[in-house]
Amino acid sequence: MINGSEDQEELARMSPSQATAFCLEQAVLLERLRREIDDLQGAAGSLGDYIDHGRPNPAEEKEARETMDRHRQDAGRLRARLQALVEALRRAGPEILAVWANAHARVCRSLLFTLPDKSDDDKTARFVARSILEAWEKFPNGGEACIGISTPWLEGYLELLDRELAPGKLK
Repeated sequence: MINGSEDQEELARMSPSQATAFCLEQAVLLERLRREIDDLQGAAGSLGDYIDHGRPNPAEEKEARETMDRHRQDAGRLRARLQALVEALRRAGPEILAVWANAHARVCRSLLFTLPDKSDDDKTARFVARSILEAWEKFPNGGEACIGISTPWLEGYLELLDRELAPGKLK
C-alpha cells in the first residue's frame, strides 16, 4: 500500500469478569510501586536514626548519608512515576483507582472495627487508621497520589490488603 500500512487493528470488548480481573491486576501493580516508595522512605529514615543515635564513625556516617540520599532520590523518582500513572488513570481508568482505593478503605475500616481503644498506643493506631482511611477516600477524586501506610501502628495491614487484592476477591 502506498503511504499506508498493511497492519490491521482489532478491538475486542472485555467481558465483565475480564475487566474486573484487569482492574485488579493494575491495582496490584500500583500497590507494588507504592510499597516500594514506602520501603525506600523507611530505609532512609532508619539510616537517619542510625546516624543520629548509632554513633557511627566518620566513614560509616558518610556511607550511611550517601545511602540515605540514594534512597530518598529513588523514592522521589518512583513517587513522580506513581503520580504520573495516577493522573493518567484519573482520566482514562478511574475504575482501576477505585479498586485500589476501595481495597485500602476496606482494610482501614476492618482495622478500626477490630482495634482496641484502651491505651494511648491503641488510640494512636486508631488515629492513624482513620487518617489513612480519609486519604484513600479522597484519593479517587484528586487526593494525594502516594499515600504512605504507617505499618508499625497498623499490624497486619499489608496482609489484609494482600487478601483484598487477591485474584477472585472482587466480583
